[in-house]
Amino acid sequence: EKMNRIQNTSLNIERNRQEREMSEARYKLEQERTARYVGFAVLGLVLLVLAGMLIMVLYTSRLRNRSHLALQKLSALRENFFTNITHEFRTPLTMILGLSHDLQGLSDCPGEIIDKAKTIERQGRGLLTLINQLLDISKIKSAVGNPDWKNGDITAHLTMIIESYRDYARS
Repeated sequence: EKMNRIQNTSLNIERNRQEREMSEARYKLEQERTARYVGFAVLGLVLLVLAGMLIMVLYTSRLRNRSHLALQKLSALRENFFTNITHEFRTPLTMILGLSHDLQGLSDCPGEIIDKAKTIERQGRGLLTLINQLLDISKIKSAVGNPDWKNGDITAHLTMIIESYRDYARS
C-alpha cells in the first residue's frame, strides 16, 4: 500500500510537472500567436498608411496637372484676347489717323482745325505705336513655344533676303 501511495504520489508529481510544462508551452504558444497577430496588424497598418500616402501623392499630382493645363488655357485665352482687342483698336485708330491727315491737307480749313488735326494725328500715332508694341509682344509670346530652327548656310540666306530688297532700296 505504501508502495502504491509512493507510486501514485510520484505519478501525481510527474503529471503536475507535465501539466505545468504543457501550460507553459501553451502560454508561450499563445504569446507567439499574439506577437504574430500584432506583427501582422502593424504590417497591415503600415501598408495601409503607405497606400494612403501613394494615393495622396497621385491625387496631388493629378490636381497639379489639371491646374497647369487650366493655367495654360487661361494664358492662351488672355493672349488671344489681347491680340484681338489690339486689332480692334488698330482699325478705328488707322481711320482716325487717315481722316486727321485728310483734314491737314485741306486748304480751305482754318488754322485752328489744322492744329487740332495735327494734335489728333500726333496722339493717334502714339497710340498706334503702343498698339503695335502690344502686337509685337503677342507675336513674341506665341513664337516662344515653337522655335523654327533650320540648318543651312546663313550667308546664302541673308544674301537672298538682301537681293529681294535691293531694287526697293535703289528706288
